[in-house]
Amino acid sequence: MPLSNAVGQFDLDVASGAEPQPYAEDQFTEDDDGLSKRWYGRVWMNPPYGRDENPAWAKKFVHEAVRPDVTSITALVPANTGTGWFGDYYADADAFTFIHQRLTFGDADNNATFGSVIVSVGDFPAEYWDALESLPCSKTTMSLSSPGDADV
Repeated sequence: MPLSNAVGQFDLDVASGAEPQPYAEDQFTEDDDGLSKRWYGRVWMNPPYGRDENPAWAKKFVHEAVRPDVTSITALVPANTGTGWFGDYYADADAFTFIHQRLTFGDADNNATFGSVIVSVGDFPAEYWDALESLPCSKTTMSLSSPGDADV
């Protein structure tokens, strides 16, 4: 089951354009600049990667995650756990799903040179966690500080 189906579809893709088809009904493209917009609902985030982009999107993730208009955020990001921005902004997420294979993005001929992780924060149905666990070559780790996750 795709993650978008498991959450009842994503409401907003804040960095649309990386996937061959939109992951959400509403999208912010590069021209819309998702970093400057307010997010809402069930959010999908696969931001542009780069030395400057990674910390900016991580900071926005934390800022938007606490807003009442945001139900949940699912973010596919580089698993750069040794960087300051990863620890500063993603450490308190509800769950991390580490993908133990290198992803291929778009029409690239080669796999990415880095690992990837799905960072989850917010309210999700049980089907979401089942969908994460069913991803090939992945392992989900729940945060010890996440309320209500003990029964997942």
